[in-house]
Amino acid sequence: MFAGATPGEVYKKTFELLSEENDRGAVLLSGVITDGILDEMIKRRLIDLPVARKGRLRFQYAAKIDIAFSLGSISLETLTLLHSLRDARNTFAHEVVNSLNDTAISGAIKSVFDAVPSLYEGFMSEWIANLQHTLRDVGVVDESLIAQVSPGARARFNNYLALVAARLHEASTKIEKLSFSGI
Repeated sequence: MFAGATPGEVYKKTFELLSEENDRGAVLLSGVITDGILDEMIKRRLIDLPVARKGRLRFQYAAKIDIAFSLGSISLETLTLLHSLRDARNTFAHEVVNSLNDTAISGAIKSVFDAVPSLYEGFMSEWIANLQHTLRDVGVVDESLIAQVSPGARARFNNYLALVAARLHEASTKIEKLSFSGI
């Protein structure tokens, strides 16, 4: 999916793709992107099938998440994040929901944000600090207004999922293939 790309290139491409979509499309596409990266992770780890069986090893998104975890390719937090994303994707795919702020989807989106606290909190605190610094630089002096600055759900989603995709891709490039040790 992102063969040969740097994490920065993956972030940029993912962000661009998500930004071109409405809320529903962004969530669905983020599932497609992370599914593709998981597929690469699993294929890099597993022993290649013989030519006659090539292309027959296919798993659904939920199974890929679980397999990547079971192979030690993703952390428990990332497993939780990806299953939360899968839940959000399924909600958008099977219900009439149009916005990340809709009550039918907002819990799943919050779970995506909350799944890896260290990553999300660091991501948000730096982003908000930069926004606050920019406001002060342009002459905003109302500290109560500055303290309330926070990106909206869609901006957070696009940027955070682009970061997640970049991190997953980076991890996928470091995976070692299993070696045959059976009979």
